[in-house]
Amino acid sequence: MKILVDADACPVKEEAISLAGEYEVEVWLVASVNHVLPAGTSARLIQVDDFPEAVDLALISRAEPGDVVVTADHGLVALAMAKSCRAVSPRGRIFRPDEVESLLASRHLAKKLRGRKGVRLKGPPPFKEKDRNQFVESLSYLLRQGKSNK
Repeated sequence: MKILVDADACPVKEEAISLAGEYEVEVWLVASVNHVLPAGTSARLIQVDDFPEAVDLALISRAEPGDVVVTADHGLVALAMAKSCRAVSPRGRIFRPDEVESLLASRHLAKKLRGRKGVRLKGPPPFKEKDRNQFVESLSYLLRQGKSNK
């Protein structure tokens, strides 16, 4: 089991690194060359080209059953679930396999709406300390669960 982080603009990289050390698992940070990854950590750092979906493809090609994927990208969540990985958002939402279809439908609808003239969708609310705490709690839960399944 390892933690794979979609590290482009991820606000909880340090928390993932810390928990990986605590649970004695590897953590891999995957980001495009346009993002700075934290140097001098125990994390495996992987940087890829900046073409669309490059990070998703690099991350999912390294994923194995039982891994934990940290992402807010619903498309990547679906790919992770298809590989028998677990997924958690940086805000601490643990994704369930039974909700993947609705996540993808919502993603598709939002993309269609963004393409319409005059339609403006709100982005996510500002990231807060409670989100960070929820992430730590959720990732800890998934890591404990993964360790007990071995």
